[in-house]
Amino acid sequence: MRIGKVGVKPFQLVVPRAFTITSRGVLLQGIVSKTAIKFPIEGYEIRVSVPRRFVEFVKDTGKSIVKVRLYTREPEKAYNIIMRRNRIAKEKISRQEKKT
Repeated sequence: MRIGKVGVKPFQLVVPRAFTITSRGVLLQGIVSKTAIKFPIEGYEIRVSVPRRFVEFVKDTGKSIVKVRLYTREPEKAYNIIMRRNRIAKEKISRQEKKT
């Protein structure tokens, strides 16, 4: 049985082998399977660390924290693309809601 620190949530770190940013979301390729984080990204906090060269999606599930890290040579560029695509997806959804 593992005993953790009191008051500190455990976290799971997910680092995919490869990733692709598309107009529909971020595709993550692991060793065995593929998964996606679809735009608009909701429920995740998006962070960037330029010195450590990664973009990170952080989700607090209540019991634990899940961190998905995308390591890249140009983290600012990846972050800007993700934020731009996310904003476009949110605007598209709001326009569709206004029509109905």
